[in-house]
Formats: sequence, C-alpha cells, structure tokens
Amino acid sequence: MNLNIGPEWYTPLFILFFAGMWALVCGILSVWSGWRQLAIRYHCREQITGTSFGLQSAAMSLRPDAFFGLYRVSYGSGLRFIANEDGIRLSILFLFRVGHPPLFIPWSEILVSRERLFRFFPEYIRFTFSEEPPIAMWVRRRLAAKIQQVIGQDWFQEVG
Repeated sequence: MNLNIGPEWYTPLFILFFAGMWALVCGILSVWSGWRQLAIRYHCREQITGTSFGLQSAAMSLRPDAFFGLYRVSYGSGLRFIANEDGIRLSILFLFRVGHPPLFIPWSEILVSRERLFRFFPEYIRFTFSEEPPIAMWVRRRLAAKIQQVIGQDWFQEVG
C-alpha cells in the first residue's frame, strides 16, 4: 500500500490547512476578546438602519482593566459600526467573521467612560455592557464623537 502523496495534492492540502488554521485563530480571538460572550446575548440576525461607520478600529477584552497589554484583542480597521437611536450594531469584515457574528447592543445596556494611558497618549472611549460586566471595548475619541452626533446624546462635554 503506497501512502505517498504526490505534488498534485500539495495545493489542495495547503488550502485546507490554511483555511482550518484561519478559522481556528478567528475562533480563538472571538473567545479571547469577549465577542463570543456578547454574541450569546446580543446576536443580530436582521439588518439595522442607521449611520454606518466602516473600516473602524476598536479593541476588546474580557478584562476591563486591560486597556493596554496582552489581554485585549485589537480589531484594527476591520469593524463596521452602525449607530441609530436604539443602539449600535457591530460587525467585522467577512474574512474575519468566523466566530464573530454581528451584534446589536441597545444604548440602555452600554456604559461609557473615558480612558487615557498616559498624559500625551490619545484618549479612548470605553464601552462596557451592563449585562456582560467583564467585557470592555475601546474606540477612538473621534469615532465616539461621530456616534454621539448621530444619536444626539452627550456622553461628556469634552468629547468631540
């Protein structure tokens, strides 16, 4: 019995291996960031109308004290935020969607605060969720100001 795999199988096997590793890493990141836990409560199956902010950055962590460090997952320019008066919808680019279903979180369950690592570093806005307390998400101040403008809510005077 000959078990040698010829060169004609190298490409399909590599594609299968790569796709499997990609899915595994995306799944691990969804658990590590807290996205998977948020999806249990806030999974959004329908389209939401509102103002869309595409290709945005954010960081998420299961540890709200992890503003800087190994415990957070950074979604650099891979997120889409859709804001309306009811809440915010989060989705990730198609290539990274494994383990990251779209979320819709009502404003009534979002707590907002400001954070700055050091005096001369940029200020970030932290969203925490009243029904999922250990999870935090950090967005840039400029994005938070745009969202505030769309929903007509003033979280703090200085943002904007």
